[in-house]
Amino acid sequence: MKKKDQNSKSKSKKPKVSKNDKSKKFKKKPKYDNKANNKLKNNNKPKKVNNTVKKTNKLKESKLEYKKRLNKSYSLLLLNHKDPLKSKEIIDSLLKELPTNFSEGINRKNVSRILQACLKYGDADVRSSISQRFRDGLNLNNLNSHSSKFLIKLFHYCNTDVKQFLRSAFFNEKQKNLIFSRFSSDVMDIIYSKLRPKDQISVLQLYTFSNSFYLNNDETRKAKEVNSINQLIQLISTSTSKSSCLGTSIFVICCFLYLKKMDSVITKLAEKELMISSLSHDLLFVYVSLIEDKTELVSQLHKIYGQLLSTRSGNNSILALMDYANAKIKKHIIKSMKRDFPEAVYNKINVNFLIKLVNVTDDTKVVFQHLVEPLLEDLNRLLHDANSVKFVLNLLNTVDTTSPNTLKEDKVRKEELQREFLPKLVEYFKESDLKSCILDKNCSQVLLHTLKISKDSNLLDSVLSLFSENLSEFLDNQQVIRLYQSMVKCKNKISEEFKEFKVNERLWEHVKSDVKRVLSSKSVFLLIDLLESFQIRNQTDLISDFKDTVTIDIINEAKSALTGIICILKCV
Repeated sequence: MKKKDQNSKSKSKKPKVSKNDKSKKFKKKPKYDNKANNKLKNNNKPKKVNNTVKKTNKLKESKLEYKKRLNKSYSLLLLNHKDPLKSKEIIDSLLKELPTNFSEGINRKNVSRILQACLKYGDADVRSSISQRFRDGLNLNNLNSHSSKFLIKLFHYCNTDVKQFLRSAFFNEKQKNLIFSRFSSDVMDIIYSKLRPKDQISVLQLYTFSNSFYLNNDETRKAKEVNSINQLIQLISTSTSKSSCLGTSIFVICCFLYLKKMDSVITKLAEKELMISSLSHDLLFVYVSLIEDKTELVSQLHKIYGQLLSTRSGNNSILALMDYANAKIKKHIIKSMKRDFPEAVYNKINVNFLIKLVNVTDDTKVVFQHLVEPLLEDLNRLLHDANSVKFVLNLLNTVDTTSPNTLKEDKVRKEELQREFLPKLVEYFKESDLKSCILDKNCSQVLLHTLKISKDSNLLDSVLSLFSENLSEFLDNQQVIRLYQSMVKCKNKISEEFKEFKVNERLWEHVKSDVKRVLSSKSVFLLIDLLESFQIRNQTDLISDFKDTVTIDIINEAKSALTGIICILKCV
């Protein structure tokens, strides 16, 4: 035991080291030496790290070089696209450099624009190759702005087989939800707009007909015979499955949905700005034509009404909805029209919407301030344009309106607007070149109705004196003769407004000096209208004067001259 204790003690005992020995054997290195050694160690270790960094830089540089090479080839293609040999070489090299799976690569900007250029400048073989490589692994649910542009170019440049493939890929029962995607709807709109009317109807049927509709063999047969949207509306409205059609697919833009679901659908479309395609407008037009109460729908759509003005169907839809708009909605639209669509009056489709706004809005002060007054700054353009003249003539004439939200009679509405508008027209005609206004087809109509309402004797005297001064020129112009005929034609209501000014009598004085010429020209109908006006108003003196001037001999002479001309024309 003692030995073990001694051994353990001997093991536990530490060797004594003198101070001098300790300083020699266990001398600590200074701190700066440790730092220096650490730096040396650190400098030795990162050699591998530096190598990896260099490797990653090389990889990054290779990607950059790859993009640079593609961009350089793309630029060369744009520069040499007129040279068929060079462009073919460049296109071949580009297609080899691009990834094999185009369906994924088209979402990248550089790949998409290169493929678009290859489609544009390549031949049929190149386009066929691109379309074939695109079909592999096609995924339409992941489109972006770059891939949608490529698909539009693909549809534009490729053959009918590719067009049919794209049509069947987008328009089928499984892909109905694509219409809610912004970029998919852009492609679908291009495809839809290029289809024939018959094919467009089949696309609309995809979104409108319910399954129960197809169970009826008779209705299915009728559906195949539909060739227009109006026929489609008529078919559904008379169908026994109308209620099922109205409550069908949740994917429809806002057509044939339960009204309770309309709010969420319209809100979604408005937020995503998807109510801009011709397909969505056609679907909306079908729906608007079938529902009876449109009050809820107009309250949801009035904020995006501008998106509906781009197509005829969209414009017709908003026209139908305006009858059910309240005063607040109408005021909002009228004010925004001045700001956002100042040229709408010159558009052949949008001008009808402006006319509708005027005819259903009771607040004439707002109408004049925001719709009429801004147009007075350029009356010359307004009165000579074929589309804007429709708007002006609507202001000068009363129409029958049956709008449920309109309280004011149209006659009262137009009189209030004419108080400010009519004096401006009279002033314009007095200060402008009146002869050019008479010779212009559009402006002459406004002149006639301005005379009818204003009954300005000075302006009427100027119009009649111009007829006398330019008789030979005006007699050969059928449009001008039609203007003066309207003032005397008894079957025309306008002529009653000129009765007190004795227009028929004054025109006869100008015409009778050159009766022979009138008889052998198209203006002969003016003589007929003058004689009828004399007879209806029982103006015996004028009737006898007419018969003395326009004798049977003169009529036969003019007739023989015309017969001779007809014979010569037959011989020639």
